[in-house]
Parts: sequence; C-alpha cells; structure tokens
Amino acid sequence: MLTSGNASCYRRTVRTHEEGSVSLGRVSFEQLLIRSLDRRLTGALVVTADTSLETVLELVDGVPSRVLVSDDYSRLGEILLERGLVTEEELTAALASSGVPVGEALVTAGAVDEAVIKRALVIQVVSRLVRLFGLPSSATWHFVPNDTRFLSLPQGEPVDPLRALAVGLEAHGPESRRVDAVIALLDDAPLVLSSGAHIERFGLHGEALTVVTHILAAQPTYEALLASEIGSPQVCRRVVYLLAAARFLAAGARGAAPSQPSSAASLPKLEAPLRGTPQTLSRLGLKRIAVSRAAPSEPGGSRADSELLGNMGAPEPRPSSPSVPLPGAAAPGMETGLSTEELHDRIAYHLAREEPGHALSLCELALERDRENLLVRALQVWGRVLLPRPDLKVLLFELDELLLIDPSFVVARHYRGMVRRRLGQDSAARQDFERVLSDDASHRGARAQLAEVSAPLSPTRR
Repeated sequence: MLTSGNASCYRRTVRTHEEGSVSLGRVSFEQLLIRSLDRRLTGALVVTADTSLETVLELVDGVPSRVLVSDDYSRLGEILLERGLVTEEELTAALASSGVPVGEALVTAGAVDEAVIKRALVIQVVSRLVRLFGLPSSATWHFVPNDTRFLSLPQGEPVDPLRALAVGLEAHGPESRRVDAVIALLDDAPLVLSSGAHIERFGLHGEALTVVTHILAAQPTYEALLASEIGSPQVCRRVVYLLAAARFLAAGARGAAPSQPSSAASLPKLEAPLRGTPQTLSRLGLKRIAVSRAAPSEPGGSRADSELLGNMGAPEPRPSSPSVPLPGAAAPGMETGLSTEELHDRIAYHLAREEPGHALSLCELALERDRENLLVRALQVWGRVLLPRPDLKVLLFELDELLLIDPSFVVARHYRGMVRRRLGQDSAARQDFERVLSDDASHRGARAQLAEVSAPLSPTRR
C-alpha cells in the first residue's frame, strides 16, 4: 500500500527537481499528473523524449488545459477533418488565414460553432497527453513555474487529470516494474478505497468499471480479486495500479473501516448470467466482460483510443481545491452518448455505491430508449429501494410483475428476495434465493443471502 513515507519521499523528489530535469524512469508521468494536482502547480511541464520531440503541458492549479508539441501530432484541423466536421476546402481556407488561429477562422467562416471547437480542443489535449504515457523511461521532464509561451495563444480547455490518467494507462498500460512494486506493497491486505476516492472521475467503462465496482462492494485482497475472475488479470492489475497511483487506496488497509456503509453481502449482486429475453436483456451490468485491447503501436491511431477520446466530452470544471471532486462520470449531457450497455454499467456502478439518485436518472435515460427493457426496470426498482423511506410493498408488487413477464429473470428474483427480507418475510425470501441458485449456482449474492436467512437464530435474536 502507498504509505505516507513514500509520499513524503516523492514530495522531496519534486521539490528538488522542479528546476532541473528528471527521467520518467525515476518519476513516471502518472506520478507527475497526480503530484501536480495535489500541489495545484501553475506553469509549464516540459517533457523531452529526444532532441526532436518536446511536449509542453500548461498546468493551471494542477489541471492541464493546453499542450504544445514540437511535431504535428494531433492538430486541431485534422481532428475536425477526421470526424467529418469540416471539409478539406473549409480547412484549407482557415489555414490560409494569416495570423488567425484555425479554430477562430473556422468559426468566423461559419464552418463550425464554438462548441465544436471546444470539444475538439479537449480531444487534442487528451490525445497529446495519452502519448506521453507511452514515452520511454529515458525521457526527461522539468517544471517551469513562470512560463510565458502560452500567453499569446487562444484559451485552452481544461481536462480532468484523473480522466487523462485512466485513459493513458488503458491506452499504453502501466510499466510492469511499477505495477509489481505496487502489488508487493499490497501484500494480503484488503483493497479498501479511501473516503475521498472520487473514482467516478476516471470515467471507467466496460471491464475496468466492473472490476472497480467489485472492489468497492467486496473489498477483496488482490489475490481474491484475481481469483474472482470478475475481470482479466491484465485489467485487474491496471485498475489496482490506477487506484494506487491516484492515492485512492486507503493506507494500511488491513483492518481499515469499509469505504461504504454496507457489507458486500447486502449489496445487489449482478454478476450472474441473465435469463430472459435476449433482445432486451443482452448482458448484465456487473458480469465479467471479455474485452481485449492490445496496446497500440501508435497512440493516436487505434480504435480504442478513438472511443476513449470520443467519450471525454466537454471539459470538466476546474477544481477550486485538490479535494473537491469534479462531478459525474461524464460531462453534463454526455450520458446521452453512452451505449445501452455502458448505461447499464453506470447504473450498476451507482447502485453499488448506494447512489440511487444518479442511478435513477440514468435509468430514465435508458428507458427513454427502450421502455420494455426488463433489466433497467429491475435496476430502477432497486434504486427506489435505496431511497429514504421506500414503499417496499409497492416495490415488491413491481418485482412480482417483472417475474410474471419472465419467471426466470434472475435479477428481479434476487431483488425480490432482498425486499422480502427487509419486510421480514424470511421464508418467502429463502424461496427466492433458492430459485436464483437453481437457475445459476454461481450467484454469490443469493448464496450469501440464503446463508444469512437460513442461519439458526441465536438466543439474542429470538
């Protein structure tokens, strides 16, 4: 686990070398991003890979907003042209406007509006940041506190460094040596998230979101996380390293208090294969998602990078202090750009964190697309269960209706057992959990609930 001693050592490293050059092998780029945010650095971070490639990152209160490169990598006009937002003729005319930034020229000509330019600038910043994660350890960096090279340039668009951290590590993968060091520090302690861990800022999706939700709910050891097969070993390693790099793992996790008030057994388990209509119940939010992405040889050209950058959305608000979270897993309005499966992942994530407000708003969005989606309707019922003073009897009827539509609907039956337990109907709840296990013997949530409801009463419980 990352300790305060490690952190103080790293602080000394940054203070000592702010005016000099340090290799990325000694202080990695992911460490730089987090440390810059911690200290709210304002200035320029200069990263040099060789004599021909230099990247200058503008930081304002530790948040990157503009990135200059010495080559032509990820130019604004190319970003717009590749996405079909401008024509070659419009871009050529804009580039011919002497002394006028290409974005401003395109807006003046009516080719695009300012909102499109802002989104493209975010994509440009992220793309250039992602490339830095793939630089060799021999590359060097130094910090310039009072750099003036950005003064004459158009205003930048800030990007959450935690979002960039997650995207960069997914595109290139963390260095094995650093991951091994983190795993060694974990020992056999449970993975407990610190109380200030704003993991929604990572914008995780797919298998990585499944893994981090499992960590949140079950607080497993690293070995137990791998054994659960909730995600591939590569994704588990990357997610654990991401949490450690962001300092979101509680120091001294052994015996630490849970990061959430509920035990893993009391959280709804959604990892079982879903029995139901295949058209509307295509997959379950927290099942293991088989996703395989090879690290691209060129960071800007892979399909995975394009998808990730497309989900970055508009920039997040700049934090007023390092401890203030940037809201939401996606920028306002960006949920509409998520696929149906990604919406299911988001809903399940917020339910695991017992954030029914977020989950229910996403359920409404998903139901606008498909009112007959039984999975979303079941998730919506459970979100209402988590609200203060829920009407459990009404919600029980709604789960009954879902099971009339599909008696083999594992998710609704498991939720009905949970609601019946809250109503004190232990015998009926036991029947639900037994039916879930008969349909899916690997359903750990139902097995844990059945063990509790079937346990003999102690003298104090009688």
